[in-house]
Amino acid sequence: MADKQTTAQTVRLRWCHHPRDTSKDIPIWVNLKKIDFYWKPDPNYIGPGGAGAAIESRYLRFGKWVKKLEEIHYISLNYSECGYIEFSDGRHRTAWLRDHGVIAIPILTDIESKQWLLEHCGSGLRDSILTFPDG
Repeated sequence: MADKQTTAQTVRLRWCHHPRDTSKDIPIWVNLKKIDFYWKPDPNYIGPGGAGAAIESRYLRFGKWVKKLEEIHYISLNYSECGYIEFSDGRHRTAWLRDHGVIAIPILTDIESKQWLLEHCGSGLRDSILTFPDG
């Protein structure tokens, strides 16, 4: 009996501003493992597989949608005075990408959080790479 060979498709994710975002702020690149570390204390944290404070089915819907390879709206977050990361937009996208091996993503943040995020979560990578198994 022959072994079934699995192959994978590796893609570079494409990012864009949300159509309603008129700020045109320049995103900063962050490491998802570091973001996850500072996000965990947030009561709105989404754990592996979409567990925790997820809005029903949004995590799974993003997983299906991302396979279309369309541009992804930038994620918006900041570092709160409570000592953790808070999202204004993109918790489910962040959780799904984290769970599927993406290392770095570009994010939008407020001016007060920018330096802290660069120092504690910044990434030298400038690509978000996602690997889809075939089949």
